[in-house]
Amino acid sequence: MTGPLTEDRPGQPDAASAGPKLCPKIILEGTRLTRKTEVAFALNEHPLIVGPRSYRYHSPVISAEWCGFTNVPWGRGLINFLPEELELDFAWLEERLVELGFRLVLCMRRPETFEAAREERLRVSGNPRQYDDLSVFIEEQRVFRELVERSCLTALEIDVSDGDVEWVTGVVAEWLRESGGLWQKGSVANVAEVQRRGSTTP
Repeated sequence: MTGPLTEDRPGQPDAASAGPKLCPKIILEGTRLTRKTEVAFALNEHPLIVGPRSYRYHSPVISAEWCGFTNVPWGRGLINFLPEELELDFAWLEERLVELGFRLVLCMRRPETFEAAREERLRVSGNPRQYDDLSVFIEEQRVFRELVERSCLTALEIDVSDGDVEWVTGVVAEWLRESGGLWQKGSVANVAEVQRRGSTTP
């Protein structure tokens, strides 16, 4: 997801008085059942991330999960790789994303909580069999963690096990502020001064 999604709010300052333009760039990752969709939409509405605007934009969320090569949402998509394709080197791409100021957020779940998450998902799933083997997701988490540790992107790992999406988005928003990830890279000379001028505490 990139950029702010906002709406009119009475009494908010206009863009000229709000400080540097918000320009967050977030790559939201995680295996299935880690509430990525809920977190993504909540981040789009978080006041620390969206800031003041005079009208609502379209949603900036770009999803690579929806399966572009099949006519059902659980087929192969843009980020599904075959085993023989998993050793692709994307270091060159990550280096460019770093220069653009992208941040990586990894949603994780404690292994013992996958069972309850599956029960919740089965109430709405159109393909419940994909959740039969939870060990697949636990292993994917391990691989995700290894890949994030090797990544050159500034990253945050966050536990979504308790299902508190508001808390998760608040932590992510505060982390973005503290790390300078709310603004275009190199555009803020004094982040502390921007914060002092009236940022919203999540």
